[in-house]
Amino acid sequence: VDLIISVGGTSFQPRAVMPEATRAVIEKEATVLQTAIHLQCLKENPISLLYRGVAGIRKKTLIINLPENVQSAAACLEKISLILPIAIGQMKGEKTTDKVIENLLSKQKQFPDKTKDFNLPFTPQSVQYGRQVNRIYPYPPVSLEKAFGLVVSNTDSTPVTVDVLANESVPPLPTSILDGYAVIAADTPGNLEVINSKSSDVLLQYVTPGRCVRVSTGSLLPSGADSVVKVEDTTILREAADGNCELVVRVNTTVKSGDLIRANGSDLKRGEVVLKAGTKLKHIAIGMLAAAGVSKIRVHKLPVIAVLSIGDKLVEPDKESLRVDEIRDTNRLTLLLLLKQQGFPTMDYGTLTGDRARIKSTLVSAYQNADLVISTGGCSMGEKDIVKSVIQEIGGTLQFGRVAIKPGAPACFATLNTGSSKKLFFCLPGARVPVPALTAYYLLVKPCLQKLCGSKSVAPTVVKARVRMRCLEMVSTDIELGPGPEYQRAALRYEPNEVVPYADVTGNQIISRLQSMADAKLLLLLPAATPTLPSIRRGQVVDAVLM
Repeated sequence: VDLIISVGGTSFQPRAVMPEATRAVIEKEATVLQTAIHLQCLKENPISLLYRGVAGIRKKTLIINLPENVQSAAACLEKISLILPIAIGQMKGEKTTDKVIENLLSKQKQFPDKTKDFNLPFTPQSVQYGRQVNRIYPYPPVSLEKAFGLVVSNTDSTPVTVDVLANESVPPLPTSILDGYAVIAADTPGNLEVINSKSSDVLLQYVTPGRCVRVSTGSLLPSGADSVVKVEDTTILREAADGNCELVVRVNTTVKSGDLIRANGSDLKRGEVVLKAGTKLKHIAIGMLAAAGVSKIRVHKLPVIAVLSIGDKLVEPDKESLRVDEIRDTNRLTLLLLLKQQGFPTMDYGTLTGDRARIKSTLVSAYQNADLVISTGGCSMGEKDIVKSVIQEIGGTLQFGRVAIKPGAPACFATLNTGSSKKLFFCLPGARVPVPALTAYYLLVKPCLQKLCGSKSVAPTVVKARVRMRCLEMVSTDIELGPGPEYQRAALRYEPNEVVPYADVTGNQIISRLQSMADAKLLLLLPAATPTLPSIRRGQVVDAVLM
């Protein structure tokens, strides 16, 4: 064995003993190589101050400890990747000639340090594949805030709707607020003759001094009346012999002109705005339109969304028996049902293998027939990272290729201008593990869909929540923070006399466990670890995104 690489076990945790185990077996330390890895770790994340890894040689084998964080480990490995063949050669007795050094320098120029920022958007030429490179993401992670901004700024809300104006006033004429009697205020208190006991049409009545008209809630105010007195403030003095109608009532209180009357246009005046552009049409909004006499309005056309999954061993969910290497495609089904539940028309483009030509033809067909394309899988590190480069081949522009979130980091967003419209692509991770795709959906795809539908405010709603662990094995366990921000799934619970709701973490947060999403209503935003904040305590208040 020429090279042994360990990942993890290098922190201050009691069980992190990889450096001690390595020192116990090596015969020589590779001090400068070890220093280079330490320096690279510090560039990646401040928490790397706690990295204790070593590097050394035993006989003709080089042993290297890398940090646990995948991003930091990958960056460290890339930093030393060009020198490793020379190091292995020297252990075997090979000489390092001037030609070898020249080759090393030329490769350093050919493959610059990818930990530096790229200029977005990416071009196909910025993505290089090969044995030296495809183990490192060619796309630098952007923050969630930057990713959200790129999504919103590149999403067109068309067609543009306008404010809806009322065709008529509400109410069109003065009406009674309560059941009672329409009266002349100057007649109160006093005895009044009821002039409509046998007629329900108050428009046929005219109120004169000493008289009143029986009215119901919402009834038009009869001519001559200027106020309404409620039933509870009256007494029946005389009624018909058959007891079916009132003849004389006494008003027991004094009312003022205008009391208990909805004036003409008091709810809504003709020409006023009923609904602002961008309002979602729910039952209340539609009722308001009906009240204002508006039966036709201009609305946003719902975007058509194409959904597909990519993975060599993915099979349909209804397959009865699986081979040991097969896995059911849950992401596509989950996303299709979620989108339909939210009212969006969808197109199911099925499950594809990693065949590049077929992926390309399917993506072309998908964007030609839909407004937005969502794919899951095909965006992992290395040669499996197919979709991003294919989108660029068909003319798309990659707005970002990676996001600094966990889970969901490989998610990317791309646009393609067809001349007549702009098509949008979301490549979501984890065709085999469902949680990253759903997390990226709620944080990035859902706001995009809201913008396409004309919503003015599309930012996720953030609330404060107090962390609790639901399952028994987690009752007294703090949440250990990682090197980057993480979103954990949690149920929402309110307790009596508590202002801040509780967030019950939904058990094991491993990204393959879809059950962690089943009861979740929140995505807890856990910050990156720092020396002063290595974990979140049970009961601590954190920010959370409402799903």
